[in-house]
Amino acid sequence: MHLDYGDRTRKQPRHPVSEGDMKRLWLPVILSIAVSACSATNTYIAGVGAGVTQVAAEHSLGVSDIQGTKALRFEVRPGDRWNDGFKDSSRSEISFNRMPDIDGVEYKYRFDVLIPSEVDGNPNGVKGQVIIAQWHQGKGGDSKYTLGWPTAALYFSEGKLWVSVILVEKDAGMPKQVALGHVADFQFGKWNSFEFTTVWGQTQNGSVKARLNGKTFLDYSGPNGYPGTENWFKFGIYRINDVYAPTTVAFFKDLHRD
Repeated sequence: MHLDYGDRTRKQPRHPVSEGDMKRLWLPVILSIAVSACSATNTYIAGVGAGVTQVAAEHSLGVSDIQGTKALRFEVRPGDRWNDGFKDSSRSEISFNRMPDIDGVEYKYRFDVLIPSEVDGNPNGVKGQVIIAQWHQGKGGDSKYTLGWPTAALYFSEGKLWVSVILVEKDAGMPKQVALGHVADFQFGKWNSFEFTTVWGQTQNGSVKARLNGKTFLDYSGPNGYPGTENWFKFGIYRINDVYAPTTVAFFKDLHRD
């Protein structure tokens, strides 16, 4: 199942959102060791540092007690349109674009996800795609390689959870999918523990390996990503092509980068 980002060639808006549109908020996030005692502006992730939130409204990000533990709570409601130039997208995410991964270096990301409900295998009946974690590219290198396709993404589509890895070779233009894994054992209403081991880069030394609750669902070795650009981690909710879908909620805890 390929990620469908629609027309990513449209220009980004030059002006702030007008009154009546959803607000675009960039809030500093202080990050440390693990989600424990925290607030919407005081979250925790080991080994990464300060991040930035990308949310549509005040209800988009908070902290809740769920199943006996504190966790970050992300929410996207019908009509929560994110002003990124793509009219059908909604998001509530934390982005670590200030702390990108270095090409050729191995990183291990660990995090737990709980999504309360589903309809036909998609969170809350969303018809479009829902990304819950991604490694996005940008900065450094040629700006023509900083389009919207993430180097790797964990996302729901057509009733299933997938992980996708792409490659854009120098001067090749459009990205191609080099790895695709189906996450068959994801459970709604329960905590799911993910672990990703990544080496970004356009050489044969690149790799992306992923496990859910200790079980491998992706083991890719080879080139990946964009020429000369950095990759950074984002997590939360990013809905594509279904901005008026029912409310989507996701919880995250115990995030680490080693």
